[in-house]
Amino acid sequence: MLNKIIANLSEYIPCNCALNKIICEKFGVLLSGVKSLEIFTIPIESYKIILNIQSDVKVRIVKSTEDSIQLLLYSPNDLNKLLLSENRVKYLIELGYPTEYTLDSYMDFLINKIREEATFPHEIGFFLGYTMKDVLAYMGMDDSPYVKTLGWNMYGDTNESELLYYKRKHVSQQIRLLLNYVPNL
Repeated sequence: MLNKIIANLSEYIPCNCALNKIICEKFGVLLSGVKSLEIFTIPIESYKIILNIQSDVKVRIVKSTEDSIQLLLYSPNDLNKLLLSENRVKYLIELGYPTEYTLDSYMDFLINKIREEATFPHEIGFFLGYTMKDVLAYMGMDDSPYVKTLGWNMYGDTNESELLYYKRKHVSQQIRLLLNYVPNL
């Protein structure tokens, strides 16, 4: 499956440079289904490459400067399923999100919060697919003790969190490995 994803992405990403491999990896983890949302900043000229990529990934601009652009990339179907699971919407409503859930309205709300606040809003963990326990404990809504950081802060029993982290890490490593064998990357 990853071979096909990388082969398809390589049709749209033109050169053999580190940044384009990062872009390909970001899209790859979303298209593989192990993540539902990515947020990152790229040089403004690389945005044209992203606009040309034909995939199910939705691209939203968060912030831009003269030189760079911060983007949210997400798989609408996967993110919608994620947000509708485990009472995530209930907690987001408590944090001021609209009471009538639609993915677009929640993405608009999140993007506006990111633009307005100096740091990422803590609830971004719900969108990034971190375990509920970790997000709630990080936000002070659960009293599980901090245990460690592997990609994000993990609290209490970290088995589920570690499984998720290593699954994502494995897919990212596989994508990076495949990128070394794609001719135009």
